[in-house]
Amino acid sequence: MTPVADRIAHNIATDIGARAEQVIATVAMLDGGDTVPFVARYRKEATGGLDDAQLRRLAERLDYLRDLEKGNCYDNAAVETFFKTIKAELIWRRSWQTRRDAELAIFQYINGFYNPRRRHSALGWKSPVAFERKVA
Repeated sequence: MTPVADRIAHNIATDIGARAEQVIATVAMLDGGDTVPFVARYRKEATGGLDDAQLRRLAERLDYLRDLEKGNCYDNAAVETFFKTIKAELIWRRSWQTRRDAELAIFQYINGFYNPRRRHSALGWKSPVAFERKVA
């Protein structure tokens, strides 16, 4: 087992209240193509008696921690671009009297302009409204 896999197994074991050996055995079965329901029903001896809820939590944590280990720095690129755009086009252009005023302006910006009318690169630089008209 690699140091990364060992660290993930120990992290999951702590999280779900199990022993690392139980997690390692379960991960091997899941990686081998077994499903959580199958493991819960037919592989209790191998998992050391982990119940369905623990197995589901284990599978979720395993996916999450493996994704983190990939270290893909572009995962949040779309969201960060959106926040930069909303700050540059709305937030930084004026002062707000109250938090409620800012929240209302942000809501109106997103639902009144950004989502329906703003051009998006993913749509070939067309607005969603124009894109839908063309597709329909």
